[in-house]
Amino acid sequence: MNTLEHASIPISLHTTSDYISEVAGHVQKALRLERFLALDYIKDLGPSKNVFFNFYLELQRNGADFKDFSEFVEDIFEIDNPDYTDRNFIEYVAQRLIERFEFLNIDVESPRMFAEQDYRKYKKEYEIALSYSKHFNKSYEARKHDLNAILHIADNQFDIEEYEFIEPYFITWDTSFHEVRKQFRKFSELSFWYLMPPLKFSDTISVIDMKINSDALNYNIISMVEDNFNLSSESISFIDLLNSFFEDDNTTKWKLGEKFAKLRRKLLDEIEVNDFKRIENNNLPIDELLLLIQNHYQNPRNKNSFSDITSLFTNNSFSDKICEIIEKNIDSYTDEHGLKKSIIKEFDELIEENNKA
Repeated sequence: MNTLEHASIPISLHTTSDYISEVAGHVQKALRLERFLALDYIKDLGPSKNVFFNFYLELQRNGADFKDFSEFVEDIFEIDNPDYTDRNFIEYVAQRLIERFEFLNIDVESPRMFAEQDYRKYKKEYEIALSYSKHFNKSYEARKHDLNAILHIADNQFDIEEYEFIEPYFITWDTSFHEVRKQFRKFSELSFWYLMPPLKFSDTISVIDMKINSDALNYNIISMVEDNFNLSSESISFIDLLNSFFEDDNTTKWKLGEKFAKLRRKLLDEIEVNDFKRIENNNLPIDELLLLIQNHYQNPRNKNSFSDITSLFTNNSFSDKICEIIEKNIDSYTDEHGLKKSIIKEFDELIEENNKA
């Protein structure tokens, strides 16, 4: 069992393969974001939440000598000519990350599979908890990975001798886990787990005088204050959403992206003129609507896939029809069940038309 050096009480650090793949996905998305730097309307798209992309821009502003983002990724991950379109790209980056984590004595584990009936039960409760904490801006993948991590740490099926999760701590900046943990206490088959942000956890183990070598802490407790390079977890990044909806390398000829940018600029101008209006977490209606569309089509249980909606959004022939749907629903796009079924129906019809073209 890997523990922090010189600790009087064993502390073992773990992460999941889901989270590793998610981070690798962020690297891929950051490489794709570079396409938008060529757009003259990029300022209307707002900032990104991608830590890697923002860190690269910060380095560039401070005189770093990288030819482009690809060279930056090549340098930090030691991947020659990184190609985000490579079907194995996520696997390549994930393997590099696993190697780094193992070097730091952080174990990467794969959560076990639960019976479908049990998993649906936990998933339903998790989604309810998120609705209480207003964290529906999380992507489908992020919600899935968080749920798997929660079940992993609370699973009584663990071999205690192997993992020694006697007092498990979930270390995260994400405040939505407070509500989730409270809701999950109703499941007696799941064990209790503690919740702390990274810096609070490191302060706690120092206060109780566990005689942990300071060097071990520096190398093993890894955290980044998100205010430095990231947006609030409750805000939505419009440019990140567009990045997920567009597949081609050349963004300058993408009609829908420009139409969306103009609509977003119009919404911002209306807010600036009517300063009595307020928007929560700087999220505009178009941001929230596009996020709901993304989450719907990322769910594998739905009729059409996310690749179907990205194919539609990329087709310039449908840009006017898509923008019409967005504009006419911009002030009313949800009901008690989330995204209105009428909106989904209209997009599904356009997807069928696009697939036949």
